[in-house]
Amino acid sequence: MKKKTIAMVLAMMCIATACGEAEATGGRGRLEDAQEAQEDQDEAESKEAEDTPAAEAPEAEGDTEAEAPEADAAEEPTEAAAEWTGLDFTTQDFDGNTVTAQEIFSAHEYTMVNIWAAWCGPCVGELPELEELSRDFADKDCAIVGYLVDGYDGSELADAKKIASQAGLTYLNIIPGDKMDRVFDVYAVPTSFFVDRNGHVVGEKIEGAWPEGYTQQLEELLGE
Repeated sequence: MKKKTIAMVLAMMCIATACGEAEATGGRGRLEDAQEAQEDQDEAESKEAEDTPAAEAPEAEGDTEAEAPEADAAEEPTEAAAEWTGLDFTTQDFDGNTVTAQEIFSAHEYTMVNIWAAWCGPCVGELPELEELSRDFADKDCAIVGYLVDGYDGSELADAKKIASQAGLTYLNIIPGDKMDRVFDVYAVPTSFFVDRNGHVVGEKIEGAWPEGYTQQLEELLGE
């Protein structure tokens, strides 16, 4: 009896063990099946996403990309032109041509302005010497400009033109014009002074006819 009971117990234990193993094996099988199914689904979704074209992004309201400049657009100057700070006036020469202070003085390193009048004996007397000096000055990048203070008067201007022609003057002569009463503030004629390339008065004014003094002062200026 005992042997039979023991045998039955052992048989039942074997059955339980076998059932446990089968249940465990079945559990693992179901888990593996679920994992495989999930993997198959993920693979299918991934393939579907690859085959589906991406939706175009909506354009932003206002293009943020800078437009390329037009090829024919004018280039801005890299440097601003230097402002003229020297003597400032506009007038005419003996031939009626309009000239400005900047045009006159910027053309040479130094320019001597000789202020004269047609009725002034010493002024007229030194004109031939001034013509000779103007040629010497030209070799040194300098010039002479005559300023006829009574050139506003038609008859005086006519007389001055005759005198200039007789003296063989080739250098520039100008008449009174805009702002010139403030620029040329003199009390006697002839009076001469030098102006540099920037339109600034340099050196000392020379009153009276003195050609040697003009040369001396120019040499001093050039030697600085």
